[in-house]
Amino acid sequence: MGKKAPFGAALLCLAVFGLCAPARADWKLDIRSKLGATPDYEAARQLLLDAWPNVAADDRGSASLLLAYVFARLGKPEDEWTWIESYFETYGERQLLYTFLDDRSHQNVMEYLIGWTVRYPRVVDIAFAAAPNSQAASPPRELSLGVDMAREAYFKLGDDRGSIVGGFFHKGWNVLSFRTPSLELAGTVVYNLDLKAGAVSVRKKIRLDVDLMEEDLPAVLPADQHPAPEGGVASGEAAGLKTRGYTLSLYLDDQLILSGTKFPTRTSDFHINLPPPYPDGYKPWMPPDRQNMMPTNSAPIFSAIGIIADLIKDLLTKKKKEPAVLKIPKTRERSFGYLRHDKSGKTREVRVRLTIQY
Repeated sequence: MGKKAPFGAALLCLAVFGLCAPARADWKLDIRSKLGATPDYEAARQLLLDAWPNVAADDRGSASLLLAYVFARLGKPEDEWTWIESYFETYGERQLLYTFLDDRSHQNVMEYLIGWTVRYPRVVDIAFAAAPNSQAASPPRELSLGVDMAREAYFKLGDDRGSIVGGFFHKGWNVLSFRTPSLELAGTVVYNLDLKAGAVSVRKKIRLDVDLMEEDLPAVLPADQHPAPEGGVASGEAAGLKTRGYTLSLYLDDQLILSGTKFPTRTSDFHINLPPPYPDGYKPWMPPDRQNMMPTNSAPIFSAIGIIADLIKDLLTKKKKEPAVLKIPKTRERSFGYLRHDKSGKTREVRVRLTIQY
């Protein structure tokens, strides 16, 4: 008797698991019946909302699309918009309706989806155009993003202080340029990208993460102040010459506006080998040697005509080449460095890494 109790408890647990586990996956079978020959949209709505907490991540695209479709059939546009926006923005248009809907229901839902696809101002991708990391005297005045659109739409970019730039996006890749934000401190800058196509308006948030690293550069002595090597003179004092320079810096409210360094021009000896005044074999006081002189050598006129005819024939018979496709290398990060000067004359190297999320 003592051995049967654990076995009975195990059977009870398996029975409970067997009753609960299918319930999480049966929503697909149940929604098939609710949207069948005689659809019951209210029952389908309740079924999908009750099943949503347990819907697998891979199936949430399908479930959100079905919820938008059901709310549209029930005449509730606000709820419909909530779920169709989730379908496009959150779940990336992933749906496998054909695996559990009958043919008629699947066709109806896909026709509904196509109607939204041609109207929805969907952003396919946002990225920086890949650029080599480089050292500069100051950060760039503008940042440029590539925005890939599924259709044309009006746009407006802004932040918490208001609008920054606006315009029109075409279908495909577009360039969005805006003033570089302050890079004094590390942190996150949030932009709002508002898109409007017809009566449909969408807002996307673009996050720009700023990673900042700043360090002092070692002091560099002018060339005429370097210590002289033993048994000789300093490199800057060779032959009694000294190299001196000066730096001018313009500040406005502790902000470096312009900086430049000037050194005197140093002359160096140079020699250019010039060719003789006349090419070999050219003697203006004698008849030209037509056999040995390159300028006078030529081909017969009939041979030239034949060469031209062959070139034209090749051009006419050459296969039409495929049009070149412009491929822009994309990246989610961009790094650059620049030099910053303070009032004390100390120079610091600043390295910035920008990461974009949307």
